[in-house]
Amino acid sequence: MQGIHDYILEIKEPFKDTFKTASGVELYANKRFSADRLSNRIGKVMATPLFFEGIIEVGYEVLVDASILYEQIYNGKVQESIHLLDKDKMLFKIDPKLIVLYRENPQEQWKGFLDSILVEPIKKASKSLKSSLIIIPDEEIEFEKTKATVTICNSELSEFGIVKNDTIAIKPLGIPFWLDGKEFWWLKNDDVLGRYE
Repeated sequence: MQGIHDYILEIKEPFKDTFKTASGVELYANKRFSADRLSNRIGKVMATPLFFEGIIEVGYEVLVDASILYEQIYNGKVQESIHLLDKDKMLFKIDPKLIVLYRENPQEQWKGFLDSILVEPIKKASKSLKSSLIIIPDEEIEFEKTKATVTICNSELSEFGIVKNDTIAIKPLGIPFWLDGKEFWWLKNDDVLGRYE
């Protein structure tokens, strides 16, 4: 099977019962409420689009927007994802714009696809909360909305000198994206406003 404009991916076990936090703690969750954390975003490319020339080839691994896995519930009935092509083989179709990262195999490093990049939010400096009570309230972690650190870049931004660990100015609309138990933000090139020296 080959898509006209879409990639065909095999995504085995689209949802798991547990997820790991950044510290390695494994937690159970319900996919109806924690679909973003339980989703398996890694797929294997089974076919490339007929009318789209890209650098991703059959056999590559891609990291995708988890929304292609989501099911809908109407009148108490579950409707499978509109991207699901073959439930027995777990084949999904995906528009190239929904691919975030790619790599040739699991031993390679992830790379940003097209105009996608992954950034790490920067924590705001916060004052320690002090209390005269026995219990000290937990500190709320807040992030800078217009500043982030590049984690995985794409080739276009790399040509402009933006590389991993650069601090960049961004539009305040990054999409939360979980990878290896850690939260990142998925951005497009248009969301990047500049680089801090």
